[in-house]
Amino acid sequence: MVRTDTDSRKRGCPFMLHGKPVVEGQGWMMKLMCGSHNHELTKSLVGHPYIGQLTKDEKIIITDMTNLIVKPRNILLTLKEHNANSFTTIKQIYNVGTVYHSSIRGSVTKMQQLMKLLE
Repeated sequence: MVRTDTDSRKRGCPFMLHGKPVVEGQGWMMKLMCGSHNHELTKSLVGHPYIGQLTKDEKIIITDMTNLIVKPRNILLTLKEHNANSFTTIKQIYNVGTVYHSSIRGSVTKMQQLMKLLE
């Protein structure tokens, strides 16, 4: 399968790099298609999808604190205290909390869950 979404998502940068696995499965073969950029390199990687990935331990901390009804900004501060080099953003905290609440509800809608809790 050949991917066609090889351009930059945010800037329309023409930089293109194609990669495919080596036949023996011993790594990847990379081919530089276009090496030019239309922007300066960023100074900080905050908000970058790869750098901002949460570890399993961080996700567990977030779900536990969400279950204890801790405010997301306090959860973020706790994560920053545990790892000063963390690039986690508040949006990621909200996303993990949303996934957690959805897993509790299951296939029930938010309104059905509210009615169930009110009974």
